Amino acid sequence: MTHRAMKDTKRHSYQDYASSHRHRTFVSRIVLFCLAVFIPTATIAQTISPVDGQAFDSEQFQELTLDVNYRTQSDSQRAAVRFSLPKLGDRFVFFFDVSTIDSELDNIAVNQSVNFSGNGLGYGLFYAGLPDWRNFSAALKLSVHEDTTDVDDFLALSGRQVDVSRDIRSHELALLLSPKTPLRDNGLTGYLSLGVINNRLDQDFNIDQAADQQFSREESEIQAHLAAGLVYPLRRIRLYAVLDYETDISLSLGMRWHVSRSAR
Repeated sequence: MTHRAMKDTKRHSYQDYASSHRHRTFVSRIVLFCLAVFIPTATIAQTISPVDGQAFDSEQFQELTLDVNYRTQSDSQRAAVRFSLPKLGDRFVFFFDVSTIDSELDNIAVNQSVNFSGNGLGYGLFYAGLPDWRNFSAALKLSVHEDTTDVDDFLALSGRQVDVSRDIRSHELALLLSPKTPLRDNGLTGYLSLGVINNRLDQDFNIDQAADQQFSREESEIQAHLAAGLVYPLRRIRLYAVLDYETDISLSLGMRWHVSRSAR
């Protein structure tokens, strides 16, 4: 081998090593970023907004729709209603929702779970202007939701009555992917949602109607959120079932009614 050939071989080997090193460094940074963002040190609550149940079809986002769905998980149940407006400017779809909540917490009282109940309000938008990815339709969701709950059980501390209220506000950014062709000939289709949620907790303790700062707390955390659902079209109705996971697995069953009459 000539001296020049040896130099070329060394140069190519160095370039391959440098390229491989840069790739490993990039991948390592992505992994560290995901670990920092998606693995929190504490848990506030499972995601609190109603599921979307949005899968691609020719009427998606074109009309005024009304969703009714029910969600259950290990420590809570939620019934929700969502109104979605027709697409604005061929890109934006605004929605708002209301819900009722029943839940249990085991970190309030000693050796027993405490029952909470309350209401939730939310609003947001779908951005339908994203380009398709291969054979998948893509949409972006931005939403804000707030739950306000109060303890239902009688609690006492040294003979004094204790009241506990919790406000949880969540901000979510999610990407929804849905195949542009149905999974089955009967129109059955599905969707996948990948998102990030920021939850903020404000928990107030009142002892004999006086605020107690020792037991009150404020927390904030960021969680990854994954949801997958099946949607079945039935004329002006869309039936859906959704499994999602944040800190716990939940199952939601729902129905969407296309209020206008163009859906078939």
